[in-house]
Amino acid sequence: MFFCRTVVLLWEAYVANLQGYKNSMLLFLDQALEIAEREGFEFLFLKPSLLGSGDPFTFLPLLLRARENEIHLPYVQKLCGNRKQKTCATILVAS
Repeated sequence: MFFCRTVVLLWEAYVANLQGYKNSMLLFLDQALEIAEREGFEFLFLKPSLLGSGDPFTFLPLLLRARENEIHLPYVQKLCGNRKQKTCATILVAS
């Protein structure tokens, strides 16, 4: 149950971000990160998965937005720390 809810919240945050609904994106992302941290679902942000994304960098802009807004900051820093710094900087500039 928690896994499906996390996936739905993550995709809702992704779509809200694309549509420019910042407040909704932050709300969905906050909830998704809370469950992901508690239940150990960090692979949704780091690896391709069936219900997540086929590209592990799809959700990186969301992690950067969470970091900017200090949402679950220690967890987000841990997730971003697993990525190459050059990639994080490139995506941050592009977004």
